[in-house]
Parts: sequence; C-alpha cells; structure tokens
Amino acid sequence: MSTPSTAPGPRGDPGTRGTPGGTTTGSGVRAADRWRLAGLAVLGVWAVLLVLAVALWARIAVSPGSGDDVHGYLRLFGAPFVLLALGILWWVWRSARHLRHRRPEGWTLPLALGGVALVQSLVTAMPLAVSSGGASWDAGAPFLAGAVLGAVSVAVGLLGRRSWRRLEVPVSDPA
Repeated sequence: MSTPSTAPGPRGDPGTRGTPGGTTTGSGVRAADRWRLAGLAVLGVWAVLLVLAVALWARIAVSPGSGDDVHGYLRLFGAPFVLLALGILWWVWRSARHLRHRRPEGWTLPLALGGVALVQSLVTAMPLAVSSGGASWDAGAPFLAGAVLGAVSVAVGLLGRRSWRRLEVPVSDPA
C-alpha cells in the first residue's frame, strides 16, 4: 500500500494531498486555487473602489473652486476617511500577498469588507425605502450594488476558506 503524496509541487504549489481512501487527487488543489483566484479578484475590486474614493477626495481637496466643497467640509471631514481607506488599501495589499502565497490569513479581509458592505448598504437603504414609500431604482441602485458586492465577498471568503481548510494547504514562506 502506497502512502499519499504530501510533498509540495513545483514553485511551492501544495501538490497533491492524500484523501481518506489513500489515493491522491489534484482536484482539491485546483478547487482551492480557483477560490484563491476569486479571492484575488474580489480584493482587486475592493482596491479599485478604495483608490477611486481617495482620488475623488483628492480632486475635491486640490481644486477648491469646483463648487463641490463650498465651505470646505468635504476636505475637513473626508481626511479621516481617506486615512482609513489608505489603511484598508494597505490591508488589501497584505491580504492579496497572503492569498498569493497560500496563507489562510488572506481570507479575513474579503469576509470583513463584505460583511460591513452588506450590512451598511442594507441599513442605509431601509430608511430611504421607508421615507420614499418604496425604493426607486435610481436611488436604490448604489445600495443594491453595495449589497451584491458584500454578498459576493462574503461568499468567496467563506467558500475559499472552506476549500483551503478541506485541503489543508501547507503554509509557504513568502518570497
């Protein structure tokens, strides 16, 4: 009876892991890698949104004559949110790096950002729907987009984490 292979494959890939029946399979590795790519894509979407938010604030802060910020409130109250966005952007970079190196810490951010986006969009949309007597599509579209992005982030985070836990991918050293 042969023992299942648990040696890493080329380029630090996890290789094949043994199944309870004693055979080796690459399908678990392929599934975990697909979820890893989905996690990297979700983190990429969050990174683009954060960069756009910082760029919007920078445009308003640099061009005070545009009429968007008459009293300077957006510059003043936007600065802490920009610092928070930059911190989250750094966390996105770290999470993407962890996912690239197959480290389970990379799944925390898609779960956290997705949960916050889902709850925030639903809680914000409820008063709008109640006050207008029913949400119109024009006013509800950003909230719906936030809820969908949040739900997708949470789903990818949960399913990706589960696929890695099922596979028991070994931790590799970041290069």
